[in-house]
Amino acid sequence: MSTTFLNETLKAQQLESFQEVIPVAVLHCQPVIQHNQVVDFRYVWGNRMALQMSALSPTEFGQMTMLRLFPSFVDSGIFSRYVQVWETGDTVRFERQHPIGDLIHWVDVSVSKKFDGLVITAVDITGSKHAQQALERQTQLLQNIVKQLPAGLVLFHPIRNQGGEIIDFYYGLSNPVNDHTLGFSAGQLANRNLLEMYPSARTQGTFGRLKEVLQTGISKHYETQYQDDGVDLWLDGHMAKVDEGVLLIYLDITPLKRQQQALLEQASLLLQKNEQLHQSNEALARTNQRLQGLQAIERALLNQSLTGQEPQAAALRHARLLIPCERLVVYQFDDATNMAQARSWLVGGEMAIRTGSQLPIQLFTIEPLLSAQPMVIDILQGITPGIPPELGLYERGYRSMVIVPLFSQQQYIGAFVLIAHKPYFFTADYLQIAQEVGSQLAIVLRQQQLNQQLQQHTEQLEKRVQERTLEIWQLSTLQNAILKHAGQAIISTDIQGVILSANPASEKLLGYQVDELIGRYAQAEPGPPDNPIPILSYPPQGAARSPTDAFITALATHGHYYGECIAIGKDGQRIHILLASSVLQDEQGALIGYVGIATDITALKTAEIKLLQKNQEQNTFFDVALDMHCISDSQGNFLKTNPAFQIALGYSEAELMAIPFLQLFHPDEQKFVYRQLLSPILHQPVQNNINQMRRKDGTYRIIEWNAIGIDQLVYGSARDITERQRDEAQLRSLNQRLELATQAAGQGIWENDLIKDTLIWDDRLWQLYGLEPRPNGWNFKEFIKLIHPDDMAAFLEHSHQGIAGNKLSTINRIIRPDGLIRFIETNGLLIHDQQGRPIRSIGVAWDVTERKLAEEALRESEQRFHEIAENVDEVFWIHSADTFQLLYINPAYERVFGIVSPNDTSGTNSFLDTILEEDRPHVLIEFDKYQKGQKVTVQCRVKGSHKTIRWLQIRTFIMSNNQGVPMRYIGIANDITSQKEKELVLQQSLEREQELNQLKSQFVSTASHEFRTPLTTIQTSVDLINLYLDQPQTTATPFIQQYLGLIREQIQTINGLLSDLLSIGKIEAGKIAFQPDWGDVLILCQQIVDSHFSHEPDGRTVRISVEERPYRTYFDKKLISQVLANLLSNAFKFSKNDPQLNIRFQESELVIQVIDTGIGIPESDLPSLFQTFFRARNTATISGTGLGLVIARQYVELHGGKLTVQSEENKGTTFTIVLPNEPIDPSSS
Repeated sequence: MSTTFLNETLKAQQLESFQEVIPVAVLHCQPVIQHNQVVDFRYVWGNRMALQMSALSPTEFGQMTMLRLFPSFVDSGIFSRYVQVWETGDTVRFERQHPIGDLIHWVDVSVSKKFDGLVITAVDITGSKHAQQALERQTQLLQNIVKQLPAGLVLFHPIRNQGGEIIDFYYGLSNPVNDHTLGFSAGQLANRNLLEMYPSARTQGTFGRLKEVLQTGISKHYETQYQDDGVDLWLDGHMAKVDEGVLLIYLDITPLKRQQQALLEQASLLLQKNEQLHQSNEALARTNQRLQGLQAIERALLNQSLTGQEPQAAALRHARLLIPCERLVVYQFDDATNMAQARSWLVGGEMAIRTGSQLPIQLFTIEPLLSAQPMVIDILQGITPGIPPELGLYERGYRSMVIVPLFSQQQYIGAFVLIAHKPYFFTADYLQIAQEVGSQLAIVLRQQQLNQQLQQHTEQLEKRVQERTLEIWQLSTLQNAILKHAGQAIISTDIQGVILSANPASEKLLGYQVDELIGRYAQAEPGPPDNPIPILSYPPQGAARSPTDAFITALATHGHYYGECIAIGKDGQRIHILLASSVLQDEQGALIGYVGIATDITALKTAEIKLLQKNQEQNTFFDVALDMHCISDSQGNFLKTNPAFQIALGYSEAELMAIPFLQLFHPDEQKFVYRQLLSPILHQPVQNNINQMRRKDGTYRIIEWNAIGIDQLVYGSARDITERQRDEAQLRSLNQRLELATQAAGQGIWENDLIKDTLIWDDRLWQLYGLEPRPNGWNFKEFIKLIHPDDMAAFLEHSHQGIAGNKLSTINRIIRPDGLIRFIETNGLLIHDQQGRPIRSIGVAWDVTERKLAEEALRESEQRFHEIAENVDEVFWIHSADTFQLLYINPAYERVFGIVSPNDTSGTNSFLDTILEEDRPHVLIEFDKYQKGQKVTVQCRVKGSHKTIRWLQIRTFIMSNNQGVPMRYIGIANDITSQKEKELVLQQSLEREQELNQLKSQFVSTASHEFRTPLTTIQTSVDLINLYLDQPQTTATPFIQQYLGLIREQIQTINGLLSDLLSIGKIEAGKIAFQPDWGDVLILCQQIVDSHFSHEPDGRTVRISVEERPYRTYFDKKLISQVLANLLSNAFKFSKNDPQLNIRFQESELVIQVIDTGIGIPESDLPSLFQTFFRARNTATISGTGLGLVIARQYVELHGGKLTVQSEENKGTTFTIVLPNEPIDPSSS
C-alpha cells in the first residue's frame, strides 16, 4: 500500500470516530450508473445519526439505495440536485422535509463530492424552522389585525428641535379605519405632521398626551368628547410608548354612550328579576317543607300498625305542623244514621276524646262542598250562614274556618274541618295543604269503611249460614207453596227423561195440565244449522227420541246445563226460555234424575231483535258517513272508527286500535288537549275544537272535532279542514303583505323594474341613504355603489341576481355621501312572469344601526346571564344549531348528573352514561330529535358518581333569528325526584285500595257460589222429600232416606267451607294453635290415605314411595294432616290417574312430594297460586274455594318449612313440602 493511501485511511478512521458522536447525520454514497447516466446512489456508510434518521440497521443501510429509501426524491427534484453535485463537483446546500416515524422534521442538508462519491451532512433544524414559521404567522396575523381592526390605529414619531425638545409628531403608520375616519386614502397620511394637519390637537389635549406618554413611558387611557358638524361625538383612546414612538388606538364610543342609560335601565330590570328569583327560591323552600310534611302525613295514614295511636291522629299532628291552627277534626259520614261521626280530634296540639260526637250530615251537604270544593269562612260571626249557633264557635273565640270535603271514587264520605282563632288565618298555601291532606284522609277513611263493611258482611254471612241451616228443616213445609206460586216453570224427570213432577207455572208456560205432563218425556233436539238453539218438546211415552249430545255432555261433565232453548207448547207455539237444568244424585252419587227450571224470555228476545235492527241502522250510518266518526274508551283507546276516519289519516282500523287517541295530535298540542279536553271529557263535552292530527305518512292535517262522554265511552265526530285553513292562511298572508306596503313610518319602500332598469324610492329611503331625491336616472347599478365593499358579495348573493326563489332579505352596511356608515336591512319579493323570468322586485328597507350596536351591549348582558345561570338548581345548557357544538353548561350539571361538566364537544353526550339502562333507549331517541332541532320533553332516571337514583325532567326549546332559522338549541333539566316519589306512594295507595276491593268482590263471589251449590241441592232434596210424603210409606221411605243423606252430605260441605274461612281468619289474626311433637311421618301418611282416599268411587288410590332411612320428625300432627289431605284431595280432583306420595328422609330435612299427572297449572297462574281465593283459569268447571293452598302454605311455614309447586299445563303438578328435622324457635316462624 502507498503512504498516501494509509494517510487517507487514517484520516477517514479519525473522521469516522468524530462523526459517531456529533449530533449531525453524515453519510457517504456512491452513484449507480447505467448507460453513462446516474440512476441512483447506493449508501456506503453512515454515522449513528444517519442510521437513526433512516431507521435502518448498519447492515440494512449498506444494502439500501437512495431512491428505494426515498422514492419521492425524484418528483420533488432533490435527486436531481445530488446528480448535479456529482456531475459538477459544486457543493450544494438546501433545506427539506424529512419523515421520521409519524413525524415530519426539517433538516439542513449539505452535499459535496468526495471519495469517489457524495458526502452528505444533515442537521435537524425542526425547532428553528417551526419558530420561524410561527414568527411569520404571527407577523401576518398582526398585519391582518391592524388592517381588520374596527378601531383607528396610528403610530406617531416625535419631531425635536436642536435642543431635543418635542415640537410635533408625524404619522408613521395609519390603518384603514383611521384613514377612512379622517377622510384620506391609504398612504396619504404617511410622514405628515400632526399639528400641521390638525392645529386643534394642541388645545384638545392630544399633543400633550402624546408628549407625556413618550417622555414617561406610562400608557394612558382616556375618553374625550368633541363636536363634528354640531354633533357630539365620543372617542375612547389608548396611548402606549412603542420604541421611540407612541401608538394610539381609538374607538368611536358615541353609540355606547347613547345606550348607557338604556343599559342602566336594563341593569335595574335585571336586579328586579334577581329579587323575583330570590322570592321564587323562598317559595320553593316553603313548598319543599310542605311536601316533606305531606309525605310524613301520607306515611302516617298508610301505616296501619302505629304504636298506640290511630293513623288519623298521627296525620293530624303532622298536619298541624304545616297548618298551626287551634282545632282539626275528621268527620266520617254514616249513611245509616244520617250523621257525621267525629273520628279524630286535635285541639291545641293534643288529641281530644269525643265519644259519640256527631253532627247532622245536612250541615255538610251544601255548595261548594257537594262540588268537591272547600268552603272557606275567613270571618266567623255570632251568626254565620251554614254554621249552627249551638256549636258555640264564636263564643269560644274562633274567628276563621275551613271545611274540606272528602271524596273517594266520586263518593262523598266525610269532611276535614280546621278552625283558628285568627280571622283570615287560612292562606292559599294553607288551603292547598288542607286539600292535599284531605285527599289522603279520604283514602284511609274509604279503606277503613271498606274494612268495616267487609267485617259486617262476614258476620252477616256467618249469621245467615246459621239461620239457613236451621231453616232447612222448615223448608219442607214451604215447598208446596213455592212450587205453587213460583213464577218459573219447574219440572223433574227420572234418568230416562220421564216427567215426574211439574209446578203450576209449567201449565201457564206450556199449556199442559200438570197431570198431562207427568208421564211424558222431556225431549231436547238441536235446532236447524242457521239457529242451533236446542228445541224442547214433551211427546208421550213411546214417541220420544234420545236427548242431544249437548245436554248429555253438559250434565255428565258439569252436573248442570244453563242456556237458551225453545220450548214447544201444547198448541205448537214456540216459546223462548232460559233453562237451568241439573242432575239429581243419591247418597252414593248415583244419578237418579234431572230437574229443570225454565224462565219465559219471549219479551226479552223481541226486544233483542229490535235492538239488533237499531244497531244495524246506526252501523250503516256510521260506516257511510262522510265525516270522521270514532268511539273510544275513557282512556283514549280506539274501539271503533268509520272508513272516513281511516281515509283521512291513512291508517287501517287495526292500526288505529293500537294508537292511543292522544298520540295522533301534534306533540306541541298534546299537553293542552289532555288537560283541557280529554281529561274532563266524561263530564264536559268538547265542541268545535281545532287541532293538528298526524297521518300515517307523518304529515299533519288540521281537524275540527267534537266529542262527548257517555257511560265511560267517548263518541267523537270530526272533519278535515286543512284546505280551508290553508286558504284562510293565504288570505291572511295577502293582507299582511298589503299592510307591509303601506307602512312608511320608519321604513322606506322601494321598487326595482328589472325590464326598464329603473329603481323607485320613496322619500324616507332617500333620507336613509343621505341622498337628494332623483326623479330620473336612478337604477340598481348606481345604487350598489353605496354598498360597503366588504358587504358587496353577500349583498349581490341575496339580491335578485343571486337568489333562486322569490323572497329577498339582506342586512348590509352602506357608506353615505357624508361618510357615515349605517346598517340597512332589506326585505322584499321577487316577481316573475309566466315563463319564470324575474321582471320586478318590491320591498322595504330600514336603518338597523342602533340594533347592531346594541348587540355589543347584549354580549355584556350575556355575562350577567352567566352569573344568574350558574347559581340556579336546574341544569341549563346551550348548543349551536349549525354544527351542534356545546356552547355553555352551568355548574348544576355536576350536582344533578353526578359527573364532571364537559368542557368541549367531545363530552356533549357524557350525561347519557348516567341514565339507567331501561330509560336510555328512549332518551337516545329523544336526544336524536333534539339534535335535529325538535322540541323534546322527556323524563328519566340518572345515577352518577353520587350513587343515588334521581328522577329528571328534561325540556328543550329552539331559539331562532328573525328569519326563523334556528340559532341555538337550549335545554333545561329539573330534579323531580320528590314529585315522582309522591306519585309512586299515591299509586301504591290506589293499588292497595283496588286490591282490597277486588278481594272483597272475589270473596263474595266465591263464598256465594260455594254456599249456593250445596244449598240448592238441599232445597231440591227437600222439595223431592215433600213429593214423596204423599206416597205410601213403603215406597217413599227409601227415597226420603236417600235425600236426607244427600242433605247431610251438603251440610258437611258447608261446614268444611266455614272451617276453611275460619282457618284463614285465625291465620291472619295469628291465632293458629301450633303444637308440634315428635312423631312418625310414615304412619301419619298411611292413616291419611286409609281414612280419606281408600274408597274412591273410581277405584284409584295413593301410591306411596319412601327414600333413605326413616326417622322420627318434629311436627304438628293435626296441621300436617290437613296439609297432606288438601294436596292429595287436589291431586284426585285434577287428575284421572293414581296420585303419588314420595317421602324422602334427607340428613337435614324431610321432603314430601305430592305428584299427579292431571290438567296442570298454566304458567301465568303460578305466581298467584298461593293468594287467597285465587283459582287457576283451567279449573272454572271444578268446585273449589281457593283457600286450601293458602292454608297449607301457612301451616308448613309455621314449622319453619317451605311449600313449593312445579307444574306444566296438561302434564301434571308436583307440590313439595320441606320440613326441618329439628325443632325450631316458634318466634322465627
